[in-house]
Amino acid sequence: MDKKRTFQQIAKDIKSTWLNVYFGAVPYLEAMLTLDTSDPNAMYLYDTAGDIVRYFLANAQTFRGADAIKSRTKIYAVMEEMLKLLRERIMQCLKKYYFSLSDMKKMMI
Repeated sequence: MDKKRTFQQIAKDIKSTWLNVYFGAVPYLEAMLTLDTSDPNAMYLYDTAGDIVRYFLANAQTFRGADAIKSRTKIYAVMEEMLKLLRERIMQCLKKYYFSLSDMKKMMI
């Protein structure tokens, strides 16, 4: 099975290929270098890893070329997985809430 790459591994690749990192992206790239996880919900100070990655992507508009496309694709894949899990959790909560609400209505009748 293919193991997910961590944000740290992706950041190392970016740092090795992006020679003149845009100053706005530097703090987020440095933060990503400390994130030895692929979990977007992991915390970095007061932000989640997912937030750090989104801030990086917002400031990485000058990162171009084949390496940039590969790195962005990897980051987006991790973020898409996070969204999928979030959708599943929301659906579980809604189902649980719906069933508990219908049970309460039955008890009232």
